Amino acid sequence: MKQVADRKAEGSPPAHHEVRRALQQLLESNGFNASARNRRFLSYSVEETLNGRGDRIKAYNIAVAAFDRGDDFDPLADPIVRIEAGRLRRALEHYYLTEGKADPIRIDMPKGSYMAVFSRVQPETNADTQMDPAVADGPEEPAEPAPQTPDVITGPQTLPAPTASSPKSRMALTRVLAMVAAALVVAVGIWVAIQQIRTVGGASGGLPGGPRIIVYPFEEISDNPAQTFVSRGMTYDIIASLTRFNDLFVYGPETSFYLAAYKQTRTNSIIQADFALTGSVFSTTDSVRVSVMLADLKTGRNIWSWSNESPLTPSDMRAAQTEIAEHVARAVAQPYGSLFERSATEIAGKPAADLSSYECVVRFQQYWRTYDATMYQDLLGCMNAAIARDPHYARAYSCLALLYVDAYRFGQKAPDLPANPVQRALELANTAISLEPAASDGYLALSVARWFDHDVDGGLEAAKQGLALNPNDTILIGELGIRYALLARWEESKAMADKLFALNPRAPTGYRRATFLYAYMHGDYRAALAELRAAEMPLNLYDHVFRAMTYARLGDREKAKAEVSQIVALDAKYGEHVAADFRKRNADPSVVQAIVDGLAEAGLPTSQATGTN
Repeated sequence: MKQVADRKAEGSPPAHHEVRRALQQLLESNGFNASARNRRFLSYSVEETLNGRGDRIKAYNIAVAAFDRGDDFDPLADPIVRIEAGRLRRALEHYYLTEGKADPIRIDMPKGSYMAVFSRVQPETNADTQMDPAVADGPEEPAEPAPQTPDVITGPQTLPAPTASSPKSRMALTRVLAMVAAALVVAVGIWVAIQQIRTVGGASGGLPGGPRIIVYPFEEISDNPAQTFVSRGMTYDIIASLTRFNDLFVYGPETSFYLAAYKQTRTNSIIQADFALTGSVFSTTDSVRVSVMLADLKTGRNIWSWSNESPLTPSDMRAAQTEIAEHVARAVAQPYGSLFERSATEIAGKPAADLSSYECVVRFQQYWRTYDATMYQDLLGCMNAAIARDPHYARAYSCLALLYVDAYRFGQKAPDLPANPVQRALELANTAISLEPAASDGYLALSVARWFDHDVDGGLEAAKQGLALNPNDTILIGELGIRYALLARWEESKAMADKLFALNPRAPTGYRRATFLYAYMHGDYRAALAELRAAEMPLNLYDHVFRAMTYARLGDREKAKAEVSQIVALDAKYGEHVAADFRKRNADPSVVQAIVDGLAEAGLPTSQATGTN
């Protein structure tokens, strides 16, 4: 008796177009239980073989072409190709034993080679082909079926009918019924999840036009099955970290693990994700190497990748896993991270009136880098329109609150500004918090509004509350760095500023004013100037103020004079109210006096007494 897997080979080898059609059918099949990268591996091997380049199918080329490894990949040090080839062979074998048993073209990868082999086959036509694939060869009329547990119950079974006097038969029947029940539970669970996914995928979820991201389960590529909990835990941790960014729609872990069975080729027939995060984990008893990629599902292009190796021992395992997850979340989702850069590029040059609510927020983040006055009026209109269009979009209220504060602290101009913009900002910030109490953005707005309402302790407390909700909010970290510097709390300020640029190198360079003030107030004027030179264009009034002071201290009179000319061009009477301007920012008297003295030395006529206007 023969197994279902046995085939009869036909004479002519399959044509190239037949192989490609068979490959496509294989890749689209739910029964082909291979990872996304092993599907790329197989596709690469098939194409190279068909194009007569079988001699090029080596571990190095596979790793670079299919696994996104760099040019420095060393197949002797990294066994990924060998490991994944074994998994791919098992997936192919399983597929042709089950769903693909009737496929006329078979694709294999024999051991000892990474080349694909193609054969034209025909299923046996005798009655034996109806037997379960897990039944072993045996005599033509066995007394009992082989005591093996089939992987999948497919089609009519030819097991002998059990009898009450046959304990083995009763056990076999019980085993089969248990497997059928388990399969039904899984099938129903997947069906329910898909319905829930479709419902969620079509809902706004309070996120007007924001990006949707799915995190596929990370693949454990080590040979030790006991380490699979590391990759699974990494997936959960990254999803949890991403959900702290309330502009990002993150599909939950249940969705991710269910969709893993459908593979990336079919995901967007079920949900409407914009981006997919994939990764692999190679763990040993003492280290873990993680590789992560973010793909734009519209274009299929990878827009960000990162790899890292960390020690992994029972004592620090959890800490390493959390640190990796939070690094990935920050790099992908934080303000000025990869998703922001992608969105900002897409809307560049788009009129403010045509922006969606989420795009208005992205444009606000661009403005936040420089406080460019030319953007202010259009952005104010965009945010008001966003609130009218999406009255439950908390982030829009936060951004509008910050824009109103800017009318007070920077003198930004626009028609119909409220008589008391800071008071209006406080109201908007509290509305944002009431709409999204677990998000940090409302607390950022509340912190800044309270600060400029001269509630110093309340402003600091709101910032700390926001960071308790989202430790990844580097803008809040930067705000605390600036606030502590103005208060002359130097060590706290420096710690915050150092942490900010370690976590987010692309954070607005305006936050370097914290490290500038630290260096200047400690007499290190060259270090202070280095911080100022990082400023982004266009420069604003305070960039010129700090440069004038620093050039004067360094004895560069010409450059100090040039900066004073820029200050006067922006505000002809700034020297008369510089002290009042920095008192408005709750600056410590020692900081105010240093600024007044520095500007006087640079040649700007000032009111020397810090207690006068």
